Amino acid sequence: MNWLIFITLSVVTGSLGAILQRVLMKNKISGSYSYSALSQIISAIVCLIIALFIGSQNFPTIEQTFSNNLYIFILFSSVLYALHAAFGFKSLQTVEVSRFTVIYSFRSVVTIFAATMFLDEKLTFVQMTGALLILSAIIFLNTKSLKGIFNFSRGEIYALLASITFGIATVSDKYLLDWFDYVPYLFIDFIVPGIILFLVRPKTVQESVGLLKDKLGPKILLFSTLYAIAAITFFAALTQADNASLVSGVGQVGSIVTVLLGIVLLRERKDLSKKLIAASLSFVGLILLVIK
Repeated sequence: MNWLIFITLSVVTGSLGAILQRVLMKNKISGSYSYSALSQIISAIVCLIIALFIGSQNFPTIEQTFSNNLYIFILFSSVLYALHAAFGFKSLQTVEVSRFTVIYSFRSVVTIFAATMFLDEKLTFVQMTGALLILSAIIFLNTKSLKGIFNFSRGEIYALLASITFGIATVSDKYLLDWFDYVPYLFIDFIVPGIILFLVRPKTVQESVGLLKDKLGPKILLFSTLYAIAAITFFAALTQADNASLVSGVGQVGSIVTVLLGIVLLRERKDLSKKLIAASLSFVGLILLVIK
């Protein structure tokens, strides 16, 4: 049952990371880009340290990378993850983490449909039901009247964009993980998007140095470490367990944990009953999505 320990660690560190991310970004009117780039680089360093420590350093050769077009998938995933990081931090400037988590659950719907289109994976009736439950949860949480059923705020749109970019990138990951050990792959998954963000906006380098020297520096380091550990332990659980769907299903508990932590620790009590109902709907939907 080692996988259960790993997935529990993933849920706890992922949920705490989400709460800390909201603390970092709450009421910030700028700086989301710098936070995104810096957190990617720090998470990559954490993954590299862990890879060296456990001796997991299996990278494909340069010949394999080019002959199998791996570099195309790496660049494609990296651009999507760079956008995902920027959208996520931008959203949490204005959106409560308890609300963000429900909207962000849409990523699983995107992954399922993208895998159906590009990987020829079949979409079952149960999975379609799960997708509809998640969409219903998002609409229910966001709607105050029938007229405003699709009237999302800018922060909520960023949350949707974060879920879409992450969901599509996950499909690319499925191919690449056939060639990499998961810890070295996560290093690439973090470092390349961070580099892309720095290259697109060079002044982010100086801003990031300033953030590390700022009083929020330790919180950024802690968030990035939690985020990296959550990713590593999730993949560790997948490799240890016989049933990947079971691991994914247990991992969805994180959505409920994050919503509850947001309500309790951050006092996000507005629309409390709607958040709890929406979180429950999305949780059931996520469970149905991983059933094959």
